[in-house]
Amino acid sequence: MGSADEAKDAGPIKVVVCGLGRTGTASMKDALERLGFPTYHAFDFWYDSQPNIERWNRFIDVKYHGKGEFTREDWDAIFKDYAATVDAPSAFFAPEIAEAYPDAKVVILNRDPEAWFRSCQAAFGHRNNSALTKRIFRLLVRWQPRIRAIATHMDRKQDEIWGFEWHDAGARPKALAFFEAYYAECRARIPEDRRIEFSVQEGWAPLCAHLGVEVPTETDGEGRAVAVPFPRTNEAAQFKERVGGVARKVIRQGVWDWAWRLAVAGVAGRYFWMYRAPLKGLVTGLLSSVQAQYCASPDIIMIGTSLPEYIFIRICIFLLRYSILLAAVGLAVCYYLSPRPFAIYGVWTFGAILVAEIVFCLFLYTPYRTRLQREAKHPPPLTSAERKALFTKCLANIPDPEGYLRKWFLGADLRDIRKENVREFLLWAFFDRDNGESEQDGEEEEELGLYLKDIEAMLGRPLAEGRGSAKCLRLTIDQIETRYRSVLWFGIVTLVDFISHMRMIWDGYEYHAQPLMKRMTVFPPRPLLWLLAGLAQRSSKADNLAYWYRPHTSKKLAPIVFLHGIGIGLWPYRSFLGQLARTTDEDGGQVGIIALELLPISMRLTNEPMSRPEFIQQVNQVLESHGWTEFVLVSHSYGSVLTTHLVRSAEVGPKIKSLVLVDPVSILLHLPDVAYNFTRRKPRTANEWQLWFFASMDPGIAHTLGRHFFWRENIVWKEELTEKPSSAGEAKRKVAICLGGRDLIVDTSVVESYLRMKGDLKESQDGDGIISDRSSSLDGSLEATRYLSASGIEVLFFRLLDHAQIFDGKKEVETLVEVVMSHCEA
Repeated sequence: MGSADEAKDAGPIKVVVCGLGRTGTASMKDALERLGFPTYHAFDFWYDSQPNIERWNRFIDVKYHGKGEFTREDWDAIFKDYAATVDAPSAFFAPEIAEAYPDAKVVILNRDPEAWFRSCQAAFGHRNNSALTKRIFRLLVRWQPRIRAIATHMDRKQDEIWGFEWHDAGARPKALAFFEAYYAECRARIPEDRRIEFSVQEGWAPLCAHLGVEVPTETDGEGRAVAVPFPRTNEAAQFKERVGGVARKVIRQGVWDWAWRLAVAGVAGRYFWMYRAPLKGLVTGLLSSVQAQYCASPDIIMIGTSLPEYIFIRICIFLLRYSILLAAVGLAVCYYLSPRPFAIYGVWTFGAILVAEIVFCLFLYTPYRTRLQREAKHPPPLTSAERKALFTKCLANIPDPEGYLRKWFLGADLRDIRKENVREFLLWAFFDRDNGESEQDGEEEEELGLYLKDIEAMLGRPLAEGRGSAKCLRLTIDQIETRYRSVLWFGIVTLVDFISHMRMIWDGYEYHAQPLMKRMTVFPPRPLLWLLAGLAQRSSKADNLAYWYRPHTSKKLAPIVFLHGIGIGLWPYRSFLGQLARTTDEDGGQVGIIALELLPISMRLTNEPMSRPEFIQQVNQVLESHGWTEFVLVSHSYGSVLTTHLVRSAEVGPKIKSLVLVDPVSILLHLPDVAYNFTRRKPRTANEWQLWFFASMDPGIAHTLGRHFFWRENIVWKEELTEKPSSAGEAKRKVAICLGGRDLIVDTSVVESYLRMKGDLKESQDGDGIISDRSSSLDGSLEATRYLSASGIEVLFFRLLDHAQIFDGKKEVETLVEVVMSHCEA
């Protein structure tokens, strides 16, 4: 039997304690350290380094979400100064730690479940865990990244591990069920010859015998060696005092961090105000020099997730959403303060705004919103064989069956998703029907039954009979939600449209407009189309499609057709289209460009979007009017949906020489991410609020998505992109796809995996799917990879970019232009 000193010097983790907090873990820490085993405990976690805390956060993803894996290197980094581990957070990963250290002895630390629950509720059952409290605390520790990482871990532990609040009325059965499941897992995964069942009331003897060390002794008053009393620490009062001490220290540091920063900001603000005039001159000079160097104004980018951006976007949304109320309040205040001169101007200003808002709301917005709720006109139904083929293809490309089903049911618990719920979802997804419509015939009922069985096989368990409380997302059947926006917002849209128009003319484009009567049905109106009639403006050969055109003179490069995404028209693409317009071949021939204008997704109130056949016919008319028999199709975001229509078209598909898709939403569209993230996700961060209000809740965009977005028409598979219709014997079509690693709409990690490999996601693959790595051609600062995949598609993955941000940076735009031009070559 070894001594305490021998135990201390023995190397890596030697003792793993499987025991939840409040089972005597603090007493175990003191006992093990008395035996010579430095022990990692929850209090050690609170003082641990930020990298280690981030490791614990990552471990939650690994164990509870199946993302990544545990490594011995990570465990060694955390436990490099310890020989034993007890209490949270390691307790939740005790089986994994025991497997990582196969020579370690394991102690199952027991306590009566009811006594454990009462102790936990007394310690953790306070009611200061509200969302407001958490936000205030996070704001307070804004400058303490380590503490913020700890707060994140504590929140995730509560939400993703425990799954309940200790003060909830129904906490007891959930807690006891968790207790039993935890100990059952530990006993099932750890062999009996490695573990001992133990409670702190048993004292030293069984513990020391299991660990192979002697019972610690001390000398009493008579000089005799007697056993040291087994530690009994961390009673309820001691626990609260220790936690309170840590909290007070964190709060004091947070107050100090804010105090000195605000003091510095105050002093800086004072001096800025004193010297604002010379500073303004300096900044103006710098901006002028930058503009002269790059010949462009700074880009407006998709905002990020910082606190200032969050505050900014929420203020903007508040002002635009409640403009009627704010105008009325402003009018009342100014009227009260009149006849002071400034108040008179305020009365007129706010009065005019209020009248404009009321007229817009009553005569434009409200009738348009009523129109949104009309039933969708679904495309012709698929045959049974077509449905089965589509269903089978979708089933083969679902990476996470449970996550797939839960997100289509708006995050519902799987227990609430029953057979009738899934049946309702399938009726919409594959039959374009509501559950309340006429009954299906016998063959369709049989077909539905087969689909349900396939889904059960995918889940690995049968669906419960009946209907649960879950509600599924049915994009073209559910009611359309919008949010009011000020008429002033549409004034901003008009201004941006004016600037975009002038910029396109400056870059050498000609505008081909719709007939006058078509233009008059768009709100906000476009006065530039009347004021500048004849200036770089011609009539479109397709009545329902306006576009920008740049003549094609190159004999070596193919022309380009560009389809933009949801947003404020072509404004976000001005730098990209400008650079394309300045590109020529080696003989000086210019590349022709047609940039289609898609007004229903451009933050305007318009007529119904075109159907798929009508859109194809209109595009073909435009191509034939300019004599284009072959072109490169470039699309962004929603433009990839229209790309699907053109690629499948017998008229236009064979003319598409190459494809460049940026942030495509049509690939793996059967997965719920695009529909959920765009139309149902509750916004939390600044960029999510921006997407929600300015895109998802825009009346025109919501109408397009809610009544004219038919997923089975819009989804595209990678083999369809590379193969030309009716082109047997010809080379496959070249395809490049650009993805952003931080895309807030598309799960690009799954899409990238799908594109990289040959075949479907469920098929086993050999190798990493990269045929040719071309990353060396990229600027190193882009944090991007570029390669030719096994599916024959060139993939560019920008790890740090969000949706659409590729059009914001100078280097990113240059890279995209280079990719497009390489696809224009013969």
